[in-house]
Order: sequence, then structure tokens, then C-alpha cells
Amino acid sequence: MVNQNQQVRVLEPGNEYTGIARGIDELGQLLVEKEDGSMVKVYAGEVSVRGIYNYV
Repeated sequence: MVNQNQQVRVLEPGNEYTGIARGIDELGQLLVEKEDGSMVKVYAGEVSVRGIYNYV
């Protein structure tokens, strides 16, 4: 996973947050640890991965 343990930004309709990408679960959902320590499973139809210089 190219962005594991890196900061990610999640954009959902009406909601945006940042966190740390911690891995992928058995269903292919991205596991994101939010700033408050909670873990969120992100499943989306479209995902873009960007590095420090834009897209990876």
C-alpha cells in the first residue's frame, strides 16, 4: 500500500477530514485513523492517491 502510515484526506459528500492510512481490511476498505484516534473504514467508487508532488 503506497500511502500506508501517511496522512490522507477523505472527501465525502458534505464531509471532509484528514487522518493516517493504516491499511486495507478484508473487504478492500481503506482504514483511516482520524485525528481523534477513531478508526474509519472508507469505501468509495473513486479514489485518488496524491503524494507530496501531487498524484502518486
